[in-house]
Amino acid sequence: MNEESMKELLNKEGYSSEEKYFYELNRELIKTQRVQLDLIRKNSNEKLCPKCNANLYESEEGGFTHLQCISCKGVFMESKELEALMNTNKTDRFVMKMKKLFIPREDYQLF
Repeated sequence: MNEESMKELLNKEGYSSEEKYFYELNRELIKTQRVQLDLIRKNSNEKLCPKCNANLYESEEGGFTHLQCISCKGVFMESKELEALMNTNKTDRFVMKMKKLFIPREDYQLF
């Protein structure tokens, strides 16, 4: 929309059309920036926490690799790593804590 037609529209319809115009303009800018950010994240090697969007770093404890969030301290593992962890006989503190989280208890019911 050019400047001349915007002035005419304001004179005819008042400021509510101006608010609508800037709302639409901002909406388009946000949409464009969101697409650009998604492309940057997709092409970046950085891994982001699905919970808080902070960076994840790779760590190894008890012989198992996992990703940990620098902010919320969440731990993320691939399914093959988790499966190997569950089948190990190690008594490492990390391994024992992870097993405690994932081994179903007798009194636990899904539904």
